[in-house]
Amino acid sequence: MPELILDLETTWSLKDRYTQKQWKKVSDKGSPFTQKNKVVCIGCYNGSEYKLFNLDVPENKSVLTSFLEYIKDYDTIIGHNIKFDAHWLEVLGVPITDYKLIDTLVTEYVLSRGEKVFGALALDKVAPEYGGTNKIDIIKKMWEGGMDTTEIPKSLLHRYLYLDVYNTYKVYKGQKKHKLYKELSGMIDFSNDLVHISRGMESEGISIDQEIGHIIVERFETEKKALERELMEFAQPYLPEGQVLELGSAHQMSQLLYGLKIPTMAQDPERRKGWNNFIKNFNIFDKEAEIQLQRAVSNYAIGTGFGFKVKPHKRHVGKTGFSTSNKAIEEMSATGHIKGEAKKFVKLLLEFTKRNTWVDSNYWGLAQAVRPDGRIHGNFNQVGTHTGRYSSNDPNLLNLPSKNKNEGKNDVKRMVVSRYGDEGVICCPDFSQIELRVLMEISGSETGITHYKEGVDLHTSKARWAINHYFGKNAWENGTDENRKAWRDGQKAVNFGLVYGLSPRDELQKAMYQAFYNDYPEVKIWQDKAKQQILSLGYYRSPITGMQYGFSKANSDNFYRGYTTDGRGWKNKALNFPIQGDAGRLAQMSMISLQLAIKEAGLEGVHIIGQVYDSIVIDCHKNTLDKLKGLCLTTMENINPLLVKYGGRPLSVPLAVDWSYGDNWFEQKEN
Repeated sequence: MPELILDLETTWSLKDRYTQKQWKKVSDKGSPFTQKNKVVCIGCYNGSEYKLFNLDVPENKSVLTSFLEYIKDYDTIIGHNIKFDAHWLEVLGVPITDYKLIDTLVTEYVLSRGEKVFGALALDKVAPEYGGTNKIDIIKKMWEGGMDTTEIPKSLLHRYLYLDVYNTYKVYKGQKKHKLYKELSGMIDFSNDLVHISRGMESEGISIDQEIGHIIVERFETEKKALERELMEFAQPYLPEGQVLELGSAHQMSQLLYGLKIPTMAQDPERRKGWNNFIKNFNIFDKEAEIQLQRAVSNYAIGTGFGFKVKPHKRHVGKTGFSTSNKAIEEMSATGHIKGEAKKFVKLLLEFTKRNTWVDSNYWGLAQAVRPDGRIHGNFNQVGTHTGRYSSNDPNLLNLPSKNKNEGKNDVKRMVVSRYGDEGVICCPDFSQIELRVLMEISGSETGITHYKEGVDLHTSKARWAINHYFGKNAWENGTDENRKAWRDGQKAVNFGLVYGLSPRDELQKAMYQAFYNDYPEVKIWQDKAKQQILSLGYYRSPITGMQYGFSKANSDNFYRGYTTDGRGWKNKALNFPIQGDAGRLAQMSMISLQLAIKEAGLEGVHIIGQVYDSIVIDCHKNTLDKLKGLCLTTMENINPLLVKYGGRPLSVPLAVDWSYGDNWFEQKEN
């Protein structure tokens, strides 16, 4: 298998980006999807000979031809963050799908048991561990100073490129001698095979209808202006003459709720004067409300997704002030301790902030990322999370609001449409309850596995037991449809909360937890054993995928007490990482299997464009829809062959896939 170590240097064009409510120039980091960019030089090493191809010369066509002829002699391309180089090779005319890709960056991630992410995996950080050398820092300073790659002296640039290739070679050879390489070889092979899928999703891109986006954002801006007008009218009596209330700041909400001056506010006292005077002259909460607020902070403290990242009964100051929570405010309002005239103001301010955040975070996140071809070519990062699930940036496609959130009003996903126009659809095959299925598998719960084989709805069956136990016999049967839906949703939250190591907040939740553990006692046994293994070994090895999840600091003082600096300790993560990580890897494996099935079936007009948690996003022509559905259900629900190939064990629990499609990513109908 002829192998070639490769790295390339490109220009770094500037582009306009909407950041913090203003446009500014930022680097695109040499993106191959920016037409102004080009490859400047390519360095290659085959184990005995280093070759430099300098494309930044007048006769670059002949140099490029020579390079394309040279690379034909190899079938494996190796690099550190090879996905970036692979994009450019495709642009240059290399049939990249014909090559096996090996990425020393994702290999290092696996060897670190997922403890190294992002910057810790940079070549400068990794190479010295394998006998490599440091790169030339002056080159980085030139880039940071705005100098284009073509302006850097060739002798410096070529030396920099050579060290990149040399260090990658040292890392590649060193990794093969790593004490964990053989043990984790299956996960290493899987992670490298996944690079092609990640590269393909980015290269295909996501088609965006900006006209729909303009309609959506205009609607939100109109609603914001109406809310702003009402807030100004309310606040005016409490402001000194001539002062105006400035809205839209997270700091304001923090100061409003906690009555404290946030340090960052002091940086521009004139700008904040109107708000400070409003707070001083208008007291929203009475004393009892302050107690309720503290309880709300405690109730929604650790890892609940409500905005608080603090230990119980302890307020937390972050970089932008105290955390806020709509749920906490709603709970306080229900107690009756918010002043009558303040209820309207608090409600309006929450609605205003919600819309303001939506426009900045969601709409502009998509709009500024659209490339000249009308598509978004974002980044799907394999090494951005400790669990192994994808992270996403430029833009963050994982953070877009779902259809069910905020009554479907945050419909930015309508902007994502098919490249085939009216002849195309967006499909979203989605794994059903994959985390809970993995939990049953990893804990060896025969009852849980049997229930999934029999099609039992875990949320409903456990909710029925809990409600009858808590409220009395036949309480479930005597409840209304609305009651039963709310109870099931509550049990569903508890069931998934178990995956995150959360604890019950009240007596009803205790009953719901008990309902789960009654039928699946093996889950509790596994949770205890997982924590014991981590304390003993410093990592947990999944029996499903064979992946190792690192907790090397579990015995340090902070971790042993159960908390890290962000409020979530190793005990929570010990129960979460293996479940989330294995579920994510199964979903990623299904994409590898699906891509192969699409190719073997000769199905054209089908493009995998993203993966968001347990859902695969596919852009396809309508005439492929029926055949594609069959391929998705077959390959995604039968992942065992690929799982075994990568060193895992076959699943006993069945996987299930929900199929949906629509004219855009938001309007999905199940079929």
